[in-house]
Amino acid sequence: QTASVDTRDANRDGHLASPDFFDAATFPTITFVGTGFAITGDDTVEVTGAKHAGSAGDLSLIRVEITQAGNVVTARAYRDGKCNNCGAYFVIRVPRRTELSRVKTSNGGLNIASIDGLADLTTSNGGITLRDLKGRTTATTSNGGIDIERIEGDVALRTSNGGVKFS
Repeated sequence: QTASVDTRDANRDGHLASPDFFDAATFPTITFVGTGFAITGDDTVEVTGAKHAGSAGDLSLIRVEITQAGNVVTARAYRDGKCNNCGAYFVIRVPRRTELSRVKTSNGGLNIASIDGLADLTTSNGGITLRDLKGRTTATTSNGGIDIERIEGDVALRTSNGGVKFS
C-alpha cells in the first residue's frame, strides 16, 4: 500500500505520500515487477531489470526489449502512451574486458564499474558514476553530475548543471 511508506520520519512520509511523489490518494498501491533476461554467447552477458508504475494499467504500458546482434546487446524500455510515475531500471553484467560503445539513457543515470576497455557514455537528466575503469572513457551528461573513482586511461568528461567529483 502506497500510504504505508515508513521512513521513520512522519514529515518525510507525508511528503512521499503527497502528489509531489507517490500520490497515495490517486495511486493507493505501487506495483513493482522484476524481470530477468540472460543472453549467452562466447562470453556471458546477463541483463536484469525491473519496471515500475503507479498502477497496473500504467505498468502494462511499459515495454522492454532486450536484443543481441553479434557482439552488441541492446536493452530498451519505452511506453505506449502517457504513464504516471513509471520507468525501468536495468543492470547489465558483462565480462570485465568489454567495450561499452554508445551506452545512452535519457531521464536516468548510469553506474559503470569494473570495466577494462572503451567506455562511451551519455545520459540526460541523470548522473554518471564511474568506478574502477581501465581504458579510454568518455562521459557526457546534462542535468547531472559525474562521480569518479579509480580510472586509468584517457578521460573526457562533459556535464551541464552538475559537478565532477573525484574520489
